[in-house]
Amino acid sequence: MTRSAMPVLGRRLRRAGRHRDHGRHRRPRAASLSLAAGNDLKVVQAMLGHSSIVLTADTYTSVLPCLAHSAAEEDWKRLVKL
Repeated sequence: MTRSAMPVLGRRLRRAGRHRDHGRHRRPRAASLSLAAGNDLKVVQAMLGHSSIVLTADTYTSVLPCLAHSAAEEDWKRLVKL
């Protein structure tokens, strides 16, 4: 997800009743959704603009895959209803 897609995500989250969702939570959520969807860590690194894959790996591989998948499914269900 690019930075230009962030306002679109924000609007969809507000419509889904997540109006208290702060912008600082969108990038980590987008990264988690991307990883849960099976995207490569290198893709997520580029999406977030991290200069090092180590930063991305240290930040996002600590989340248990099953938890990330469950969270991604719930967020996706909310977004698809729109």
